[in-house]
Amino acid sequence: MPPSSPSPRWRIGVDIGGIFTDVAMVEETSGRIALAKVLTTPPDFDRGVLAGLRQGLTEQGIDPARLESGPLDGCATPEAAARLHGRTG
Repeated sequence: MPPSSPSPRWRIGVDIGGIFTDVAMVEETSGRIALAKVLTTPPDFDRGVLAGLRQGLTEQGIDPARLESGPLDGCATPEAAARLHGRTG
C-alpha cells in the first residue's frame, strides 16, 4: 500500500478591529483561503478570535487538527476606539 500523503496544513491570520474581528486561514499547499468575520468582543478579545476560528472551520469543513500553530498578530482596536470617540490627532 503506498504511503498516504499528509493532510494539508492551514495557517491563521487575525485582525482584531474596533468593530469586527477578521480571521483568515490559508491552506499551505494549494493556497486556498477561508475567511470569517465576527464582531469584536471587548474586553475579552479572545472570544471574538475563537468565534471567528469556529465559524471559518465549520463553514469550510476544515479539521481543527490541521491548523498550524504560530503567533497571532494584528490589532487595530486602540486606533479604532480613538476614531470612534473623536480623539484622532
